[in-house]
Amino acid sequence: MQAPNSTLIPHGLVEIEGNTVISANGDRHEVDVIIWGTGFEVSHPPIGRRVQNAQGQRLSELWQSSSPEAFLGTSIQHLPNAFLVLGPNILAYDSFIGIAEAQLDYIVSGLLQMKAKGLKRIEIKPDVLKYHNAKVQTHVQKTVFNRGGCQSYYLDQNGRNFAAWPWSLAELKRRLQRLDLEHYQVA
Repeated sequence: MQAPNSTLIPHGLVEIEGNTVISANGDRHEVDVIIWGTGFEVSHPPIGRRVQNAQGQRLSELWQSSSPEAFLGTSIQHLPNAFLVLGPNILAYDSFIGIAEAQLDYIVSGLLQMKAKGLKRIEIKPDVLKYHNAKVQTHVQKTVFNRGGCQSYYLDQNGRNFAAWPWSLAELKRRLQRLDLEHYQVA
């Protein structure tokens, strides 16, 4: 945040028009990247009430009827060119800072590939997302968060574990080293 090419906008954003964001106080800012700091709310992230997918559906509405899902806690279906940090099923047993840094490596890798290849749009493939989340849910059933009747905030209103990463931290960081464009629809 202290880099000369970054600016903190300490107001909520009310609208985005192309590369312009409009803050709650009416100021307009030309931007290249938006990083939303929305606080820490595990089960119902506030950003879900503010972000709409390509079909105009708010993430919070989708996540009420079906549990939150993302690819590597980072990419959401029908949300092109957008990435989450500390999204669904990314919580491993480490500092959130370490996980967020690994996710940022993944995101920057994707952005650099987009720039190098002249891509305007990337979006996680639905079959990749579906396979990933089915595998996550199968393996998370073996964790302490899902066994023995444990009730924790890792389980959502549907009883589905939307928070925990079921494998090792080393595996998570390995998978976040580089974004694989094969997992994405590109244009």
